[in-house]
Amino acid sequence: MFEVFEHLDRPLPIINSVKNLLRQGGLLIGSLPNTERLLMWHINMDYELPPYHLTYWTTKSWSKFLKQHNFSVPCCKPEIYFGYMADVLTNRYKTPAFLQKLISKFVYPVEFKVEKHYKIGASFYFEAKLEGE
Repeated sequence: MFEVFEHLDRPLPIINSVKNLLRQGGLLIGSLPNTERLLMWHINMDYELPPYHLTYWTTKSWSKFLKQHNFSVPCCKPEIYFGYMADVLTNRYKTPAFLQKLISKFVYPVEFKVEKHYKIGASFYFEAKLEGE
């Protein structure tokens, strides 16, 4: 489930449905936006706010949520680097096409390096294994 749970105002019923679908030891794999990413709360991105995103997660809060509902979490890492700031520049401000090309050529590569160096990817990847009840 990639980039799904942030759109749910009540994730518990969905987790319970997933638990009913998985066998013991089955894997839930997905990703979520990383609310600890660089400048997340300093730039008002419309698509980050309701009605689009209804819940907000960090690797720690998501892992805790999963563990409370009978999952072990062998992997939960903020390592999806897609350039949040470059996205802001190109989408929020309706950047002309020629500037978008410059941003793609110069901003994205720098931002990827910063995100990777500080391990603050714009999203995080997780694997969760359903444990026995």
